[in-house]
Amino acid sequence: VIEKLVSVTPLAQNPFVLMGVSAGGMISQSYALAHQEQLKALCLLATCPKFDGRLAFSQEIMKLFLTNPNLSDREKLTFCAYFLLEHIFSDMFFRKFKPVVYGMVEANITANSVGTYLGSITDTDRGFDVTDRLGTLSIPTLIFVGLHDKMIETHHGVKLNQLIPNSKRYVLKGVHASHTFLVELFETFNEVLIAELEKIDAFEPSK
Repeated sequence: VIEKLVSVTPLAQNPFVLMGVSAGGMISQSYALAHQEQLKALCLLATCPKFDGRLAFSQEIMKLFLTNPNLSDREKLTFCAYFLLEHIFSDMFFRKFKPVVYGMVEANITANSVGTYLGSITDTDRGFDVTDRLGTLSIPTLIFVGLHDKMIETHHGVKLNQLIPNSKRYVLKGVHASHTFLVELFETFNEVLIAELEKIDAFEPSK
């Protein structure tokens, strides 16, 4: 899909910044490895170079519920919606915005089916592992992680930083530093990201 979008837009003639969040970060890594000559920079947010750890475990739990013949579709979707939101938002977000969370749960249940959940899990559970290839990337790469990410552990950001030669890692801290730090800490995240992109031509990696 990204290849098609690039081919039919001005992106095909101009180096661009590719940003991927969570599973999108895995897709972005794969794209960058195949087309880094098209990219001005790569931004990886709350993602990992290999599908394992807590992410793989949480998907296995959802599979157990989604394939349980003793549960109704509504029960399966309700569990998955709560389970997903509980893992991506901070505990502080739940305490401050409980009505919002309930609304998001209901919207999630309405917009999805058991099949779409199983499909999304299958799409990400394909043995994704680019750890042995990331050393070939030479483009400037910004890595952002939240200290209290309950979906993809912070150490994945450390690993990405170690594996990608021309990379810089930022760890966002505080009670809102969850998997969705780009929402919960949007002011801090935006400030740092914009500052880094404005000086991308003079990029300095960090380890």
